[in-house]
Amino acid sequence: MVYSLRSDLYVLAGNSERRVARGRRASDKEANRASTFDLEDMDMSA
Repeated sequence: MVYSLRSDLYVLAGNSERRVARGRRASDKEANRASTFDLEDMDMSA
């Protein structure tokens, strides 16, 4: 149970890192939209 929970968190963290990296490689417009979306997620979780 604990192992599956840790692996789920690891997968979620990896997806977030990939999304940020993809935003950095994307155009400025898409990168700005991605960072705004991340900030909204952080505000909701805070």
